[in-house]
Amino acid sequence: MGHVEKIDKTIIINSELKNMWNTLLTQGLDEKSIDEILKTFPLIKDCLTLPPNLNPEIKITLSPQALKRDEHICHKQNIIGYVICGLTQILTKMLEKDTESDTTEYIGNCIRLLCHVHYKESQTRRAVILPGVNKKLKETLEKTLITNYLFGNDITNILKENKNLENSAKDLKPLNNWGPSSNRKQGGRDNTRQYNTRQDNTKRPKNKPSTVKYTMTQRHQHQRQQLRSLTRHPSRTTQPQRHHRE
Repeated sequence: MGHVEKIDKTIIINSELKNMWNTLLTQGLDEKSIDEILKTFPLIKDCLTLPPNLNPEIKITLSPQALKRDEHICHKQNIIGYVICGLTQILTKMLEKDTESDTTEYIGNCIRLLCHVHYKESQTRRAVILPGVNKKLKETLEKTLITNYLFGNDITNILKENKNLENSAKDLKPLNNWGPSSNRKQGGRDNTRQYNTRQDNTKRPKNKPSTVKYTMTQRHQHQRQQLRSLTRHPSRTTQPQRHHRE
């Protein structure tokens, strides 16, 4: 195969430019300078270079911390969008003059990469928000197309459809016949009453015998009455007869 020569893609630029870029890469710009630069860049009509708006339906569910982080990412995304507009203006003027060259291709590739970074920032915003959303709704929102809104323009209908599906799923679920129920009756008897009776029996002291009642038949009751009459009132036939004087 032979030795593959490593291509050196580094370039040498003006030292002043190099020092300026290094300073900005390590220290950044102040907000005032950023605002002044962005004012010089015209926005592209009908192009989604600005950060997508956060859908109101999602915004009201977010915590203050999540909203603050989303605003921070939006600030970066806004700068990227303005840079895309600025470079596009330069590229448009070059194409109008029919001066296609390596420069136009370079600028075009720079814009393409910036558009990709802009898209990835939108994905990052979604990744911050979705963990706090309903799990069943999360998969649906992940599939939405990013437009001028972060989760698309049709989120209201998506939420309604998801709610209808949940209600339909509840209606299709079988009834739970195995769960406890105080009002359920089996075999014509109220199980709750039987259960309470068993509970009352468990409260009886261990050493106290339960009271047992026996039912006496009519014959036994008659015999018992005869015995009582013999013991309390002796029969007159057993008493000695008294003779009255004439």
